[in-house]
Amino acid sequence: GLPADGKPCKCAADLTVTERSDNIELPLHDFSELNLALFGDHAPLIEKVAGDLKIIADRGDSAVRKNVNLIGKAGTGKTFLATCFANECMKNGRTVVVITAFSLIRRALDYHTSFGDNKRDDFTPVLEADVLVVDDLGTESTYKNVTLEYLYHVINERQLRGKTTVVTSNLTLDGIANKYGERTASRLFDRKLCYAKEFNFDDVRKIKI
Repeated sequence: GLPADGKPCKCAADLTVTERSDNIELPLHDFSELNLALFGDHAPLIEKVAGDLKIIADRGDSAVRKNVNLIGKAGTGKTFLATCFANECMKNGRTVVVITAFSLIRRALDYHTSFGDNKRDDFTPVLEADVLVVDDLGTESTYKNVTLEYLYHVINERQLRGKTTVVTSNLTLDGIANKYGERTASRLFDRKLCYAKEFNFDDVRKIKI
């Protein structure tokens, strides 16, 4: 049953997340796997970002800038670093969901168009997980009354709950604002709450996700 406030307890929410294997859609990696030699002149940047992300992951709920945005060109290690971050958070006992932007919007569409007792089953982990990684934002389909609205809802709701959200995207900051609106962009890139890095170098094509 539900407690007096009508919300599921933390343990029940954690089980909703961790018992579903489809909540980790990408292979997880470890910061120890990072081969800086692959990045040439950009190795110092990657090393700095990896170090920063590990610190944020290890601080957990106590981190001030707990949200992460990694944006820029394809093949520059963004997804690799995001899955390292997710893995580090899991090691620290946090519940994690790692999905593509396509899957996020598919879940939102299913939720939006379904009815009955199971309406929230597929979408709940996206909101409830301690850490949500959304990979490749900008490649998903755009559905009227779903894509923009639900993306904002997820970002805003998780921010209000103090949960960690990680986004990778090949879009620039301006590109994200143009596609999803200033309201969503301002939530994603709130300087007080977000750690953001842009990767402008060419595709290294060597890190396999």
